[in-house]
Amino acid sequence: MRALVFGLLSWLADAQSRAASRYELQELDARQLRDVGLTRAELDRAFGPTFWMIR
Repeated sequence: MRALVFGLLSWLADAQSRAASRYELQELDARQLRDVGLTRAELDRAFGPTFWMIR
């Protein structure tokens, strides 16, 4: 049971970290995205709607 709880907490921490990264990348302008090797289209495709946002 303890391993399950720690596994769930670890998964939640990872999910929160990924969400924070997504929000930070979405705030970048075209020049900043180009600096990190991305385009807005690539970002939109990679971070499109998550499964709970799709209707």
